Amino acid sequence: KTTENKEQTSASSSTISALVGDYVSADYEKRKEGYDWVAVSVSQVSDSTLHVSVRSRADKKKPTCTFDADAVKSTENIYKATVEGKNILFTFKDNSIAISTEKQEDSSILNYYCSGGGSLAGDYKKINEPLDEKQIDPRTFTKVLSLQNITFDINATGKGSTQQLTIQPIGLKVDNKKITMEVDEKITNAEIEDLNSDGFPEVLVYT
Repeated sequence: KTTENKEQTSASSSTISALVGDYVSADYEKRKEGYDWVAVSVSQVSDSTLHVSVRSRADKKKPTCTFDADAVKSTENIYKATVEGKNILFTFKDNSIAISTEKQEDSSILNYYCSGGGSLAGDYKKINEPLDEKQIDPRTFTKVLSLQNITFDINATGKGSTQQLTIQPIGLKVDNKKITMEVDEKITNAEIEDLNSDGFPEVLVYT
């Protein structure tokens, strides 16, 4: 049984590792002509979980789409992420990934993470070369958190283990200066809560 379990784990890890990589929208091939494009980067978290990061072109204007979530294996080629109580599906087939919602009535959530009427929905083709670093949004993490009329725009950039973390407060009465610091590990999540019930929120950033 131990041998069988090890073989099953090895096979599962091999299957999920084949899904890891970068996927791009059709307009990626026309990027030199000025076309906007979106990339979906997939990395492995565990034998049953993938991290999905959506970034878009950011060299000429603000990024059109930005999204981060962990997706858990649902079936052999379908992974599911639950965001705001709605299920987003990532379907892998023939070196491509399709993004959709489990329920048709929830499809509007895919517009929430894109500007200008865009949507995360659609098909993305896997590429074997690195993404165009001169054009793509360099942020490795981004999240906007609000509570009690105070907002924090949280972003991280950098390669490898060292990340440059910036937090821009909005709505504070005394000081809204941007906070910048170096973090020795990759940022994985951030949350906001009034932990000591004093009427002012605390921000927690996870590595």
